[in-house]
Amino acid sequence: MKRIIALILSAVLVTPSPLPSETEILASYIEGAAGCETLAVMCAVGAVLINRCGDGGDLVAEGDSLGILPSPSPSDEAVFAAKLVLDGLDLTDGATLFFKSTDTALYEKHAHLVTYSSDGYIFARE
Repeated sequence: MKRIIALILSAVLVTPSPLPSETEILASYIEGAAGCETLAVMCAVGAVLINRCGDGGDLVAEGDSLGILPSPSPSDEAVFAAKLVLDGLDLTDGATLFFKSTDTALYEKHAHLVTYSSDGYIFARE
């Protein structure tokens, strides 16, 4: 009996935890950047991350480069936004950066490249 318990414990301890899906990773960054915002802003933030990745990019690297701290437990709404974006929704028309509309320096720098704005956020191409 002790041997069976030892085998079960060793199997549990050495079995790696499943890797998060692309949806879960994107949702964690959406939640980290726009967790208290509207669904439209969440989808737009997700689209920026996907747009920055291009073909074969890395969501984690792009999220980190934008200074977003991923949430360890994204909301159901963030997961829904991530699914919409991964299914092709891009409200931003190809934006690769976002900032709050109160950031006048960034707005002045990127005003001619703005593709979308919603609920106090500006989305633009670089």
